[in-house]
Amino acid sequence: RAPPKGKTVATVETIKLEKHLQIMLVESLHEELEEIVSSGAELSLDGSQVEKCDTACLQLLAAVQTSLNGRENEIRWVGASAILLESAQQLGLLEALNLQGIDASAGEE
Repeated sequence: RAPPKGKTVATVETIKLEKHLQIMLVESLHEELEEIVSSGAELSLDGSQVEKCDTACLQLLAAVQTSLNGRENEIRWVGASAILLESAQQLGLLEALNLQGIDASAGEE
């Protein structure tokens, strides 16, 4: 189906999150996410492989989601591991990360 007149279809960029989503990755992940958000593309994240997840990375993702909210956009999740969902829940970030209603999915190697 063609987009409505005057509307453009945004490209969707999918990032597969690392197995160990920890503070040492924050800077490089921030740069990658910022590039996508700045380009106007829609952001899709695959967190199905995440085995460890720390607060710094979840705070970064929450900040990106807040930035997208200002553009009437949101993070779209392709998958989320049980560890990712549990970490987000413990920090009270399920809604902030747009993870509410997402079922845990274990990634395939």
